[in-house]
Amino acid sequence: MHKIRDILRLAASGNSKRTIGPCVGLSATAAGDCIRRAKRAGLTWPLPDNMTDTALEQILYPRPVKRDDRSQPDWAAVQHEKKRPGVTLQLLWEE
Repeated sequence: MHKIRDILRLAASGNSKRTIGPCVGLSATAAGDCIRRAKRAGLTWPLPDNMTDTALEQILYPRPVKRDDRSQPDWAAVQHEKKRPGVTLQLLWEE
């Protein structure tokens, strides 16, 4: 993402996020978020020569880790219980 490089370059030259945003076609909030992420990652301008746009994007915007630590209900038992008269999914959820 070439815009990340532009945001970091403009921020290093002393521009505010409100002036950077319109220059790169983003909101001031998005520009500020990119600057904060770069600071947290320890990136400063100029970036290393061997850093590609893809690597830069992965550092600043990592993919969320899917957490599946919640147990899943026994869906076969839920369907069996729903067949009984007067039983709704809401009642099963409350139980």
